[in-house]
Amino acid sequence: MAGTGTQIRRLRWAAAAGTVAPLWFWATLVVLALLHGTIDVSGHQLLRYGLLMYVGFFAYGLLTLVFVWGLRRRLLRRRRSSAALVALTLFGCGPLLATFTMGPEQGPPQSWHASLHFTGFVIVSLMSIIALPLFAAAVRGDRRWRPFGLFSLLWAVLVVVVVFLPAAPAQGYALWSGPGSMADIALIGTWQIVVSRRLARLAGQASTGQETGQAQRADNALA
Repeated sequence: MAGTGTQIRRLRWAAAAGTVAPLWFWATLVVLALLHGTIDVSGHQLLRYGLLMYVGFFAYGLLTLVFVWGLRRRLLRRRRSSAALVALTLFGCGPLLATFTMGPEQGPPQSWHASLHFTGFVIVSLMSIIALPLFAAAVRGDRRWRPFGLFSLLWAVLVVVVVFLPAAPAQGYALWSGPGSMADIALIGTWQIVVSRRLARLAGQASTGQETGQAQRADNALA
């Protein structure tokens, strides 16, 4: 049984948010790279057109949380789904925390707002490594999301390789800086766009409540 018209529209808006979020963030980074003449992420906050970076962080986080809300409506109701949604929600909070201004100092943050920014940076860098395998487990046995379980698992492995790619630490934060950090942003954004497009296709299909029996049967078969 399809959802109501209002529910379908909300889910499609959530799917659109999942697509727009990384595209907006990527566009922000490209524009600021052209304006400031340097390739960076957080460092743009301290430069002339830093306001655009604040907006970029905030929009990315907010739109990602809207996307996660939509995913909740189309994942089977089970513990694995709850775990995946918690991890993805935390990931969405990462850019919101990064909205706080980074400190001009090199090395560990020395102010409360720089500490919040650094926390958001670590969340964005690491939470995707946790969230993608959890999402793969959440959609296992759910024919609506086939083959996104395997795709998410393999994508998580690729993210791990990129995040921990050996590289000489750049000035500032020594962890996951430079090319690895930029590639991480590209990879998780690509995953988000691909999954959001499937969510848009599922908007008019049965809600999770109607699929609970399927989840239980799948779990029993895989036990």
